[in-house]
Formats: sequence, C-alpha cells, structure tokens
Amino acid sequence: MTNVNTPAFLTSTVAVAGTATQLPNQRIPDGIAVLIRALRTNTGIIKIGNSAANAQAAESGNNFTLLQGQSIALQVNNTQTLFIDASVAGEGVSIVLEQDLA
Repeated sequence: MTNVNTPAFLTSTVAVAGTATQLPNQRIPDGIAVLIRALRTNTGIIKIGNSAANAQAAESGNNFTLLQGQSIALQVNNTQTLFIDASVAGEGVSIVLEQDLA
C-alpha cells in the first residue's frame, strides 16, 4: 500500500519585532521539504533560525534572511524545530508542507 500525503497551508507571524516565534507543530514525512515564504505584504525582513537566539541574532551563518515574497525549502522532521523573527511586528511567513495521512 502506498502512503498518501496531503498538503497543509499555514501562516505564522511575529507579534513583537525582535522576539522570535517558534513555528507551529507540524510533522513532516521523511524526504519531504517544507517551503517557507515571507509574506508578500511584509515590508521588513524575516530571519529563520534553528533556535530563538539564532533567529534573533544579527545576520550570520546561524540564520537565513528572507525579503518580501522570497522563500526557502528545508528538510526538517517538524516545523517546530524552526523559529522566525521579523524586523516589523505582525509580519511573518506562509508555510506549505505535506503531511502523512497514515
């Protein structure tokens, strides 16, 4: 029997600029990437890191910066392993991933 995956579409925003937000708890099947895109309505930058401290840090090798509409695909086992920070309160990302139905 073949496993069937279904897409999930999420949004996550940062309430207070400079205070990282953990992405929601969504398991991702092995071998599947999650796509994270900075919202098209953003006016500032979004930083993605594997911890709150890394997301909040100045641009470095420990985080990745997205401008309005830019995206990155990452292979992680759960979206909650990622944190985002925004330079403008209320801005954030859209998230697209596949989920196991099994």
